[in-house]
Amino acid sequence: MKQIRNRVIVFGMLLVSLAALMAACGGEAPAPTIVEKEVIKEVIKEVEVAPKINPTTWVGHNTKPATTFAGRGFVRFSELVTKRTNGLLKLEPHMSAELGYKNDEALDILESRAVDYTELVTPSVVGQYPELGMFLVPFFTTTFDEVFALEKLYRPRLDEIMAERNQKCLVTYTFPGQHLHLQKAINTLDDLKGYKMRVGNPVALDVLTQLDAAPLRIDWAEVYTAISRGTVDGVGTSVASIVDLKGWEIVTHVNLMGFQMGGLNCITVNAEAWDELAAPLKVVVLDVAAQVEREIRIDTRKSLSDDLATAEKNGLIIHKVPAATLAEMAEVIKGIEADFFAKNPTTKSVRDDYLKIRYSTG
Repeated sequence: MKQIRNRVIVFGMLLVSLAALMAACGGEAPAPTIVEKEVIKEVIKEVEVAPKINPTTWVGHNTKPATTFAGRGFVRFSELVTKRTNGLLKLEPHMSAELGYKNDEALDILESRAVDYTELVTPSVVGQYPELGMFLVPFFTTTFDEVFALEKLYRPRLDEIMAERNQKCLVTYTFPGQHLHLQKAINTLDDLKGYKMRVGNPVALDVLTQLDAAPLRIDWAEVYTAISRGTVDGVGTSVASIVDLKGWEIVTHVNLMGFQMGGLNCITVNAEAWDELAAPLKVVVLDVAAQVEREIRIDTRKSLSDDLATAEKNGLIIHKVPAATLAEMAEVIKGIEADFFAKNPTTKSVRDDYLKIRYSTG
């Protein structure tokens, strides 16, 4: 144990040095040096072999089934942490809203430690933190790379929000582009007028309202029932999510529009649960988190083609909305972006830095 403690002290000193470098470099941490990597490896090796640490269990919540890319990542994270710590930190993921919580309750249940870790779907909590809607501004981010470039710039503020709510974000990712899954094909904006559909965030609500549709905010756990009963006739979400929902049972068309990406999402842990962990366990969790984040992001990119094939195989009609209609749509809703940044001035510097990266020719 003395050797472990010494290595942890050394690693802690390295983290302090890295933090100082981050501050000097405007928030970007340099890549770990060979020496630092070796210290991390040694601490991980020690904790995997035989540390004298009391076993701990974390209870996790996720609204998605384990078969989705985000669900798979959540389960993978849980299994790897449990395995890599030899069960000293056992993670128990409860999937498909088994614990009865909704997406918009994620911040609350983690803050109160009703669960120890959860998936945070930030579009569901934009009502509590409007600035998170930056990741949902229509046509502002249109690719995975753009979302992750924006996330890198916004991450210090995200960490502040998490700390305010007694939690820590370990993994970030986004869902694929948002499309309209309805009972008909959309060829012109007139096809949307008066159409009842579920949306999952206030920005999408604003978008479809301006297009003269009839959108409603409905929690994801209630979507299938809402469409089945005719409360709404369709849903705005990703192809991945419509496949998870077995959407071919309740809608007929996938209208490819991609007017939003899926927001910024996290695997988060209660801050007290995190603080209670022995230092060697924290090192393992962070190492696993980095690995799983890479895996989810790769899986997400691959999911669109796979999910489109699954949707079509099960009878959904895949319809590409005409480019002219999308251009007209962008023109109608173009004021949403300006309005968002006017109402959320603290995000303007992040927006400006992001646009420099997005439109850089060098």
